Amino acid sequence: MFSNNQHNNMAFSKDHSRNSDNIISMRGVGIRYDQNPEILSDVNLDIQKGSFHFLTGASGSGKTSLLSLMYTANPPVRGHLSMFGYNIDSLNRDQIALFKRKIGVIFQDYRLLDNLSVFDNVALPLVIAGKSPNYIRKYVPDLLEWIDLKNYIHAKPSILSGGQKQRVAIARALITKPELVIADEPTGNVDDDMAVKLLYLFVELNRMGSAVIIATHSKSLIEKFNYPVLGIHKRHLFLQER
Repeated sequence: MFSNNQHNNMAFSKDHSRNSDNIISMRGVGIRYDQNPEILSDVNLDIQKGSFHFLTGASGSGKTSLLSLMYTANPPVRGHLSMFGYNIDSLNRDQIALFKRKIGVIFQDYRLLDNLSVFDNVALPLVIAGKSPNYIRKYVPDLLEWIDLKNYIHAKPSILSGGQKQRVAIARALITKPELVIADEPTGNVDDDMAVKLLYLFVELNRMGSAVIIATHSKSLIEKFNYPVLGIHKRHLFLQER
C-alpha cells in the first residue's frame, strides 16, 4: 500500500471517473507492437477488487499481450487505462514501480533464479520491498509450508519438478500479498492433477482478497472452476457465457 507521503510526493493523477472498486479499467484500448497491425482493438474491461477471471483464446490471439498491459510491462497505443484508480499514462517509471508492488505475476516459464535457493527466490520481492530480515524469516517458511514445499526451502530450482517450480513461482508472486495476481498459463507445464492443485492455490488466494486473472487453454479447468471467462477472438475481448 502507498503511504500518505508517497502519495503526496509523487502526485498521482487520480481517475475520479472510474468505479473505486475497479483495480483495472480499460476503455477503447488498442495494443500493437512497432508499426504492425493491432493485436487487440477497442478493449473495454473492468476488473474489480476480489474478482476471479479466466482468460482464454487461441495461441497468438493476444492473451499474453493483454496480461503484459495489466502488469504495466507495455503501454496501450491508444485508449484509456487506469489501475488502482490512477491514470497509467500520467505515471513515471518510479511511480509505476510502486504500482508493481501491488501486482503478483506468474509466468509459464517460472523465471526462477537458478543460483538462489527456494527460500531466496520466494524472499526476493520482500528484499526489494525493503522488508526486515526478521519479517522475511517469519513469512517465507510459512508460505512454503502452505504450498507443501517447506522441505525444499534450501534446494536450488534445478532439482525441482515442473509442478514444484511452478509452486515456487506462485509463492514468489504471493509473498507480498498482492491486490492483483496475473498468471500466464500457470498450469501449462504440469499434469492434470497438479493443475487442479495449483488452481486451488489461486482460489484460496482469491478468498483472501486478491483479484485473480489466469490465462489458460485448459477447458477442463474452466469447467471445473465456475468463474467468469474472458475470451479473445479476432482482436476483440468479450465475456463468454457459461
